[in-house]
Amino acid sequence: MDKNEFEVTRLQEQIQDLKAELVEMSANISSGVDKLERAAKPSIGVIRDNPGTVSTIAVSAGIIGLAVGYLIGTTASASGSRWHL
Repeated sequence: MDKNEFEVTRLQEQIQDLKAELVEMSANISSGVDKLERAAKPSIGVIRDNPGTVSTIAVSAGIIGLAVGYLIGTTASASGSRWHL
């Protein structure tokens, strides 16, 4: 067997290994998606039944996040520290 044939054989083996890994990864991803769907079903029902409550919670969380960010920003600038990237 010459060098070219050896390299071709080696590449074909690597391709087969990669195909096997892709099949395994695909099965793992599919299993993960199934688990995620089962976990999300109860939440989706609550969101459908109570859209006003869910949007109120989202808006409240956003306002609280902005307030915390503002407080952190004013505290940092009052103490004289500056963040530089």
